[in-house]
Amino acid sequence: MSDEHSTEPQPSHEYARALALTFIAPHLPDDLKATAFGIARGLQDNAARVRALSGLARSLLGAECDAMLYEALGIARSISNGWLRTRSLIFISARTSGEIKSDVLREAFDTASSIDNEWLRGRALEMVINRLPDEWLDQKLAAAQSITIESMRASALSSLSAHLPAEMKRQLLNDALHIADEWTRALMLKSLADHLPNALIDQAIVIARAIQDRAPRLLALSSLAQRLPQPAKDDLLHEALTSAQAITDDNSSRVETLTTLIDQLPDEWKDTATQDALAAARAIADNNLRAQWLNDLIDHVPKAVKASVLAEALTAARSIDDPDSRAEALSVLIDRLAEDQRSEVVYEIMKLMQNTTMN
Repeated sequence: MSDEHSTEPQPSHEYARALALTFIAPHLPDDLKATAFGIARGLQDNAARVRALSGLARSLLGAECDAMLYEALGIARSISNGWLRTRSLIFISARTSGEIKSDVLREAFDTASSIDNEWLRGRALEMVINRLPDEWLDQKLAAAQSITIESMRASALSSLSAHLPAEMKRQLLNDALHIADEWTRALMLKSLADHLPNALIDQAIVIARAIQDRAPRLLALSSLAQRLPQPAKDDLLHEALTSAQAITDDNSSRVETLTTLIDQLPDEWKDTATQDALAAARAIADNNLRAQWLNDLIDHVPKAVKASVLAEALTAARSIDDPDSRAEALSVLIDRLAEDQRSEVVYEIMKLMQNTTMN
């Protein structure tokens, strides 16, 4: 079996540690840096180690930062699995700039293009294409068109819809009808929404309404609503909001769907949608999910309650049983905390990772 056909699943606890290290990197005090670097270098999964080291480069300056990124790059190049190597190179490119960034993205693109497995090749190319600069437009279009998995090819081309001729946009809209994965279909419609000819908007709305899962359906509808004149725009947004508020049997789905809509709604509806989403988030029993959704809502709630919602998210994160998942959930909140509390939580996260590493 070739390396691209093997899944090589990342140990979830290692990836959680890598993400936690990435989030806290800019806030690491000098006395914790050596410990953090040791935890990153001790990760057994190479892809997780690249993620951690490239993230920790944010805690360094100048030559030290460059040295850590080159260390991560060397590890990325040693990964035999083309899919994981592509992802790792993309992580590194996000921390670089200028000619180095361009070279790493080119390497990621070449790696993705050489993957034998068609499904993984399509996923890898789709991921890289969205990060390549506009100067590479011809190569991006050619790569997207080379993807043999129909849904992935359509999705990749939709992400380039600003640069496509009208006839190709029409074809992509027709292709969306035949894509089984509803999130892929919704994201295609979202990508196409700003670039479709006016004559195709009604057809796109029909396709969006046919999506059965509410969250992707409402994402597509709210995106397409922005192309409509008043009062049709508000009518479609009200339809989406009413559908979201009708979800009563799944708080996580309710908050996800409402949060998807908030930024698209008229100002007079935003407060109600935000309060509904906040109530649904507070009712979620799973501490990890509750922490995630409360964190997502902080940017939407009124300024007067931001601190209390953050405190709730922090409490939920600290209640997560699994130490690595708890460390990751706490790290996601780190940039939102006041400086004195941030320092306390950084030490708390590092202690959790040290304890699980030693066990």
